[in-house]
Amino acid sequence: PREGFEAGGDVVKWGDKFLKDSAEACHDACVEMRDEGCTVFVWCGFESGCLGQPHKSCWLKKQARATMTTGTEGGGNPWTSGSIYVQDDMRGDPDPSRKFHVVMTTNNAVYQGWQ
Repeated sequence: PREGFEAGGDVVKWGDKFLKDSAEACHDACVEMRDEGCTVFVWCGFESGCLGQPHKSCWLKKQARATMTTGTEGGGNPWTSGSIYVQDDMRGDPDPSRKFHVVMTTNNAVYQGWQ
């Protein structure tokens, strides 16, 4: 789970009355509801609540690409979120030996190809 991050997505299970004791328990609830479409979870760990939602609220959501979880981060974000799937490496291609190139010639012809 990532603290200070609120995953976006369509709600699978509303969290205002769905309370879990930890982010891990919220994650496990998402795993249990994976057949209903759950791919990411959002949990509130602050005793005072999170943006009007109660402490321990657990929101279960669906994202189209759960291996690249998107959402809102920073700015004092109180939520803790995560995905039930391993995240893709966002650091780029580790194998520089094969690259896709696009070349535009002086006569405006476009050539594309793998190298």
